Amino acid sequence: MASIRKIKGKTGTAYKITVMTGRNAQGKQKRHYKTFTPPEGLTAKQAEKAAKQAAVEFEKEIELGYHLNADQTFEEYAWYVIRLKEHSGGAKTTLSMHEYFMERIVSAFGYMKLQDIRPQHLNNFYRELAKPETRKTGDMARPIVDFHDLPEKRKMSHGAFAREPGISHTMVTRLCRSEYISLKKAEYIADFLGKKTKDLFQVECNEKTLSQETIRKFHGFISIVFSQAEKEMLIPYNPAAHATPPKKEDADPHYFQPDTLVSIMDALESEDIRHQTIYNTIGICLKGIICQ
Repeated sequence: MASIRKIKGKTGTAYKITVMTGRNAQGKQKRHYKTFTPPEGLTAKQAEKAAKQAAVEFEKEIELGYHLNADQTFEEYAWYVIRLKEHSGGAKTTLSMHEYFMERIVSAFGYMKLQDIRPQHLNNFYRELAKPETRKTGDMARPIVDFHDLPEKRKMSHGAFAREPGISHTMVTRLCRSEYISLKKAEYIADFLGKKTKDLFQVECNEKTLSQETIRKFHGFISIVFSQAEKEMLIPYNPAAHATPPKKEDADPHYFQPDTLVSIMDALESEDIRHQTIYNTIGICLKGIICQ
C-alpha cells in the first residue's frame, strides 16, 4: 500500500509517494519514492484525487518492473532516442527536425520526469503552440555561404567541427546543403566561427502562428519518444497515445480548369472508337461542367 504525504514549497504543492516492497538481504525495508506535482488549475480536492491515482499507478509500475531509470527527464531521454534513431539510420532531415522541436519542448516540459508526464500536460503544450505569436518572426535562417570550406579555415576537419558542443553531424550536413536551421542555432554557429550571423545566414520571417500540421509533427515526435520508453519498460503507457493533438487539416481540392478540360476532350479525337466511347460518356459530364 502506498503512502502519500503533501509537501508545500515555494513553487506550489506536491505529493511525496512512498511504496514499500519486501526487504533486502540485510532485512531492511525496500522503499520506492516518487514526487507527484499536480497539473495547474486543479482544486485542492482534484489535486488530492490526482495524487491518489498517481500512487496507484506508481504501485503498478513497481510491480511490473517499470520503475527502472524512470527518474530520467523527458529532455534526457528524448536526446537518447534521437541518437538511437541516428545510429539506426534515421533520415537526416527528420532527425534535424526533431532537434529543432527540442528547443521548444525543453522549455515547456523537458525538465519533467518521464513518469510524471500525463496527457493533460501534452494537451496544454499543444494549446500553447496554437496561440497567435507562438512562432517568432525571423526564427529561421538559411546559409548563404559554402560551409564546406569554413571549418577548414579554422584548421578543423568536418568531423572535429561536428563534435563541438551544440553542433552535430546532422547539423553540419544541413549547413553544407544550405538547409534551414533555427536562428538560435545559426547565431551560435556564427559566434563559434567568429563571424556575424548576417554574413553567414539569411534570416527569414515566418508565419506568426504555427500550423496544425506543424503541431501534429511535434506530437508525432513526442509520441516516438514515449513509445520507445514504453518498449524499454520505463513507463507503463504512452501518454501521447491518450493526448488530443489538432485534427489533420483537409487538403484543398484541386480541379481541372475549363481550358484543361477542353484540351482533354480535343485529345480524345485521336483515340480509337472504343476509347472514344468510354471517354465521351465521361465527356458529356465534363462539358456540362464547362457550360455551367
